[in-house]
Amino acid sequence: MIFNVRNMVAALAIGAAIGGVMTATPASAMTSGPVAVAVSAAKAAPALYNGDCPVSVSFAAVVKARPGTRIRYRWLRGDAAAGPVQTVVTKGRVTLWDRRTFTTDTRSWQALQVLSPRKRTSKKARFQASCQGSVVVQPDPTSTFRPTSSPSPTRTPSSPPATPTPRPTASGTPTSEPQVTASATVTEIKPGKYEGSCWNPFYWNTTGTLKVSRVPATVKYRWIDSNGWKSQEQVREFARGGATEAAVNYEERVAFDTRSGWRAIEILSPAGAAISNKVPYDITCTDETNATVAVTALRPNYRGPCPPADSAGGAADLPFSVRIETEKKPAVIKFRRIWNGVPGPVEEVRFNELYRSFTAHKPITAGGVVSLAIEVNGVRSNVATSTVTCESGTPPEGNAKVESVKVVQGESYVYYCGWNADYRHYLSGDITVKGPGRVPYRWVYDFGPYKQVSEVHTAYFYGQGSQTEHVVRGIQPTYNDGASVWLELFPDTPQAVTSNVGQYKVSCRL
Repeated sequence: MIFNVRNMVAALAIGAAIGGVMTATPASAMTSGPVAVAVSAAKAAPALYNGDCPVSVSFAAVVKARPGTRIRYRWLRGDAAAGPVQTVVTKGRVTLWDRRTFTTDTRSWQALQVLSPRKRTSKKARFQASCQGSVVVQPDPTSTFRPTSSPSPTRTPSSPPATPTPRPTASGTPTSEPQVTASATVTEIKPGKYEGSCWNPFYWNTTGTLKVSRVPATVKYRWIDSNGWKSQEQVREFARGGATEAAVNYEERVAFDTRSGWRAIEILSPAGAAISNKVPYDITCTDETNATVAVTALRPNYRGPCPPADSAGGAADLPFSVRIETEKKPAVIKFRRIWNGVPGPVEEVRFNELYRSFTAHKPITAGGVVSLAIEVNGVRSNVATSTVTCESGTPPEGNAKVESVKVVQGESYVYYCGWNADYRHYLSGDITVKGPGRVPYRWVYDFGPYKQVSEVHTAYFYGQGSQTEHVVRGIQPTYNDGASVWLELFPDTPQAVTSNVGQYKVSCRL
């Protein structure tokens, strides 16, 4: 959900529009003549990555079209796959996103393809991810070998392998040269001791020396860390007649967490495994701070089919609003979610504002109580709960008499924006009815120059007497945006009922 720091560093600049599947009102749709559509070159961030994996790469491209134009698009990928077809309504200019996570070395591209109203494809955004960082070896001047960041295990050495070769003795009987041995020393870590801001990534450099008993020789080795991390296997060749020592270097571009430990070199061959001295490091990030968390169930009760028959948007979810507030900025917060009392993995979020809001959600699958709490620095928030009551059968449409309908007066959210299914903005409203029945409804968004409406959803009422149904509309926040919003019940019928008007605002943050 909240992705790791690498995910955040990779985020791109964002424009102003709204995501989700919507249809334009007739007033905004009645235009004449062909619709001009322009697509910029796609961009990837980071386009070149060396470091620990998994890593998320973000892709963005700008589409320009007449305000109110409904754009259907998808992302094309270098592995011959294509992403899902999505829809957005532009205000004239819209930035479209995609994000993918890679766990292994990857070199590929992505491009944005607009399917309608006119087919357009952007230039490709090429990217490369190396999942163990880049290794820079300082070779001996007499050696012609130049290492790469990912040496092939089947690569032919530039000089003969260091295997024992017979040599004549004084009596003329050949004997074998002594077996080559290798050792390693780690000399320095920069920064080895650091206290300060870890907000921006910077280079972490470990240097060392390899030494062999004779040449020619081939040494296979890797870098190791006290936390269990190991680099890919590296190869260093020592040419015949050359030096028996060589400097080696491992450089990573990382965003630190507070950590301490050691790094060393592990010799894999020749003469079996051996580990060098261990050089300690101590990193203290002053970005970390205390935080307070509040959790609110946006759909405290659900009664109806399990799973819901109407699954569009957020209708099939139990959404929980989470707001984290920090004492200072920038800041790094580590937290974990606790669903029904079971803690999940630790997540990290970086703040460049004093608060961050997002919506955690669970699909409605069975009856019972679903609870969520957030733990920050070992301290748990309040526990928010939603109660699910599963009903069989379908009540008749329109029998419910609506007593009142309202939406939230004002909501303001700060998000990581982009195509991340776990980050949704949920518009919420209450429908109060007397008697069982089905109530069709839709959301209306007023952006000023034009309006949009959602698909028609259905709220189910099974109880007798007055009861309240909490309806939600899930929107993927991909852009800075804001609008007036209201609910229409029984739309386009004589029974039509309109709610009050609320406001919402989404601010995108890296």
